[in-house]
Amino acid sequence: AFGGRLRSSVTCTSCKYSSNTYDPFLDLSLEINKAPTIVKALEHFTTIEVLDGANKYICSKCKRKVKAHKRFTIDKAPNVLTINLKRFMYGSYGGKIDRMVDFATKLDLTPFMSKRKEPQHREKYTLYGVLVHSGHSTQSGHYYSFVRTGSGPWHAMDDSRVGRVSEQTVLKQRAYMLFYIRDAERPKPKPQPSPSPAAPLPTPSPSAPTLAPSKPS
Repeated sequence: AFGGRLRSSVTCTSCKYSSNTYDPFLDLSLEINKAPTIVKALEHFTTIEVLDGANKYICSKCKRKVKAHKRFTIDKAPNVLTINLKRFMYGSYGGKIDRMVDFATKLDLTPFMSKRKEPQHREKYTLYGVLVHSGHSTQSGHYYSFVRTGSGPWHAMDDSRVGRVSEQTVLKQRAYMLFYIRDAERPKPKPQPSPSPAAPLPTPSPSAPTLAPSKPS
């Protein structure tokens, strides 16, 4: 349910040859330093990176180092999308980015997919869970969450305390993780037909005995 797949595509600017690498993921980790919204963070995640200078790409077709374009896209969207906002700075002090990043109850992943989708096959999601970290670093703090029930209302869950809250309260949180559920579940792959059993080989019939030539009298 949580598993998806990323595509990393590197395209040579000389011959236009593209090399694709595919990697599974359980969550998307998004940089938020320059992203005021989740959509902007996804745009930064899938933006084209130019490989040039010391980072030139060795093209398998050109057989030399070339300038290239690298881009991450979502090749297969999961049924449950988990987004991790990279709030923690891992270093000697382990600080935290405590800025507000806006998110909505609806999310459309279609612009960030590897292949363009028809309007009737868009990758749309609905928010069902928000995890919040209260504190200043990875070394301290407290986690609590907001969960949407199947019938629609939101509830705050903080240790043993559970209470109903409004949707506006949820959307004002400085989220650490977001959980979106796909509106239309990803279709399951069609089962491959089993190969037909091989026909048995025909049993060879016994050959007639060969008679030895008779000696002349």
